[in-house]
Amino acid sequence: MSFDLVISGINVSFKQFVDDLLINIPEFEDKNFDDFLIPTKDPKINKLKGKIFEFFIYRIIEKNMIIANINMTFISFSKEAYFTLSDDCIDIHGQYESLIFSIQCKFKNPKYKIPVSEIREFLNLVNRKNNSDHIGFFVSNVGLSEYALRELNNSLLEKKNLYKKENSEKGDEERKRKIIELEHENNILKKANKKIKEERNKRYEDSVEELKKENEELKKKIEEINEKLNNQSLEFNTKLDLILNRLN
Repeated sequence: MSFDLVISGINVSFKQFVDDLLINIPEFEDKNFDDFLIPTKDPKINKLKGKIFEFFIYRIIEKNMIIANINMTFISFSKEAYFTLSDDCIDIHGQYESLIFSIQCKFKNPKYKIPVSEIREFLNLVNRKNNSDHIGFFVSNVGLSEYALRELNNSLLEKKNLYKKENSEKGDEERKRKIIELEHENNILKKANKKIKEERNKRYEDSVEELKKENEELKKKIEEINEKLNNQSLEFNTKLDLILNRLN
């Protein structure tokens, strides 16, 4: 990050921010930004520098109207102003709309780079969140070491491969679900077709039986008519024979 960086929503650079803040910090009495950048082996001063850097990042977020909480140990930036905060290797956490974020800040001697151990620790913390709506940010005034950069790239590659695998598994599950749904629908259609076929066959059988019955009735009527005609013919022949006998 550049020390002359100016973010929209906070109209001071990190340099001015530090100069204004150092006035109220006893450990930096009569010091300015250039003194702030001078490396020291004093762990208390180094820790305080880190907290100031965290506070600057927090102020950027706050001034941009984003909900955030800064995590620190109990610390004083002046003789009268105190901040009661916590720390779990995540320095700032917050939420922007539906996105939940965590930020880890590291302020280091400019001649050093971020070691792989710190990147690995940060990645482990972020991965433990295991939430698609969560994102982690690592913010520092120095760059990553070669090994740290390799660790980050490997982690991103693993995440990408895991995402592909999860999507593939989700796709397989979706296909299985679709197959089950189609099989269920197919079974319903089979049952419906079977019922329609049975009803159609029954109607056909009923029609055949009805036709057979009508045919039998018609056949019976024809037989009755033929019998009647035969009787009439016989009666006529008998009468004709009588008449012919009388004439003779």
